[in-house]
Amino acid sequence: MARKKTKKNNFDNSNSDNQNIVFMKILGLLTLFVLFVMGMQYNQLKGTFFSDKLDLVETDGRVIKSNRVTKTSRGLSYHYNIVYEYYVNGKQYQSNQVSFGATGSKDKAFSKKYILKYPSGKPVTVYYDLNNPGFAVLEPEVTSERSWYILTGIIFLNFLLFGYLWFSGRKKVAIPQ
Repeated sequence: MARKKTKKNNFDNSNSDNQNIVFMKILGLLTLFVLFVMGMQYNQLKGTFFSDKLDLVETDGRVIKSNRVTKTSRGLSYHYNIVYEYYVNGKQYQSNQVSFGATGSKDKAFSKKYILKYPSGKPVTVYYDLNNPGFAVLEPEVTSERSWYILTGIIFLNFLLFGYLWFSGRKKVAIPQ
């Protein structure tokens, strides 16, 4: 009696599983990167999106350092570095947070404007958070210069989260070979 060849129903999901694992690892790394970048911009986030939660109080301060810093990480850009000191209840604080906007530009005039506005030794009005005196700013007005950048990061994080949930919730479908 001749043996009839039968097709085996082999289901091999290993390639699909490997792709999902690689995708999840990449997704995780991207998420960590976006969170890291947003963490580096903590004061920008706090001032831009949560300024209504800040209880800002005025005090007198003095600029102790005012200079330009040239950065070349993403092309040549000119940043201002303005450090000021102020006292709250007899305790000295220092900050370099001038505004909730950008600190640099490709245009030299941008940083020069701030350096001229806040020269070393100049008395300034400092706005500090009553609940966290270490958080201070010279220009507390919310600017939209960086808002789009931060908002883009938040939207990107949401897409990453959606991708994660979509991939982790997918049912594995066996593919006959």
